[in-house]
Amino acid sequence: MAKINIENIITGNVKIVRSINRVTILNVIRERHPVSRSAIARMTGLTKTTVSSIVIDLLNDNFIYEQVSSDLNVGRTPIMLHLKLEENYIGAIDIGPDTSIVAIADLQGTIIKKAFLKTDNKNSERFIISCIEKLKGLKLSMGTERLRGIGVSLAGVVDAPDRRVIFAPNLGWRDFEIGHFFEEFLPEDGSMTLDNEANASAIAELWFGAEVSGLSNFVFISEGLGTGLIIGQTLFKGLSHAAGEFSHMTIVEHGVRCVCGNLGCWEAYASDRVTVQRYQKLKLSNLDISIEEHLEYIIDRANDGEVEAIKVLKETGKYLGLGISNIIKGLDPEAVVLGGLIIRAWDIIYPEIRDEIKKRSLSGINQNTLILPSSLSERSSLIGAATLVIKDIFRGHRIAH
Repeated sequence: MAKINIENIITGNVKIVRSINRVTILNVIRERHPVSRSAIARMTGLTKTTVSSIVIDLLNDNFIYEQVSSDLNVGRTPIMLHLKLEENYIGAIDIGPDTSIVAIADLQGTIIKKAFLKTDNKNSERFIISCIEKLKGLKLSMGTERLRGIGVSLAGVVDAPDRRVIFAPNLGWRDFEIGHFFEEFLPEDGSMTLDNEANASAIAELWFGAEVSGLSNFVFISEGLGTGLIIGQTLFKGLSHAAGEFSHMTIVEHGVRCVCGNLGCWEAYASDRVTVQRYQKLKLSNLDISIEEHLEYIIDRANDGEVEAIKVLKETGKYLGLGISNIIKGLDPEAVVLGGLIIRAWDIIYPEIRDEIKKRSLSGINQNTLILPSSLSERSSLIGAATLVIKDIFRGHRIAH
């Protein structure tokens, strides 16, 4: 879980200072609950009067609740503050090339309820409205009148501030503004936040990933080989919001054509879609199921010892390692985290990844980077969609001049 930083708080007018203090206190409660007012004052250096005043605001806003401590060994019985998970729900929509997931999560990123639907890439507007209707159905089934916000993740290049898809090659979407659909059909549910699946997943790992806890610099690689870059515990997006598009770096000159139109892209050799295609070609079969279902089938067959499935997954591991070695040489991160279904075949792909990195390292200096599978219990990009909203609620870890 992302840690708060209450150092170097700047001064300003009363509203700015109060906003900073509110965020600081809310984050302390998120990380330490149950916690008393006096403990918050000690940890933050704020006066008890300031803490009590802001706690009243948070109680009125329904973010927290108070409960008398049951600990009989603490002398005077303190009133403890808890983060209120019930009633504070987040909408999360994760749009995949074949299957999309609509869900409701709590403030700790736990998925409470979800529904699946087939992605319609022929009519983008109709599909977004279908997602919204599905989310409305989940709200109704839970008796929830209002969400704290809605996060949306998808594979592609997006303009997050304008909530616009610039180009999503796997969906066939280009220059598609989706923010106004949520304003029109879900006006009561707070703002909608958009980002690509790799960025959303990286943020989810930063906040909730057990394996990267305490790390400042790491790279997340999604199932579509999009990459989210965490530098100094902050998501790096670049000038045009397109940083991390390593899936379209060339790894084979004059290689096979990628969905983006170029030749020899990493995605054209190591993605889930290509893994399935290699298996189909080897087995001369074409099951009428989604990419996700087919990859699960291949992994199950490999775990049962099927030679062809193992061969295909090892080849994918080799190409994953080739691309990751380039990323490591360019960024020198503390860790590279892989997400998606492919990590179910970790024992098969990891040795190939590690061997490829070792073979291509610069005199051994790039071999210390950790290569890790995601520790998140759900699809990283789904938790990431929820985390896009969660991080805004708990924003303000550091206020810079």
